[in-house]
Amino acid sequence: MKKLVTILVASMVYFCSISITVDAQGQGPKEIFAKKYPNETIRIIKTADLNNEKKMKASSSQNQEISF
Repeated sequence: MKKLVTILVASMVYFCSISITVDAQGQGPKEIFAKKYPNETIRIIKTADLNNEKKMKASSSQNQEISF
């Protein structure tokens, strides 16, 4: 029994000491969207703060279009 416990503890220490490195590059939302929907266009619409909530700072209406 003592030998079995020693083997289990030694194997747990061995498996915990192995470091696994994963080099996965993260994708941004634009890349994910372009991959999932290749023929779509993203429109970013910025408007002025009409009721003074200060949620979005924009002095004038600006529209921006991004195509993939």
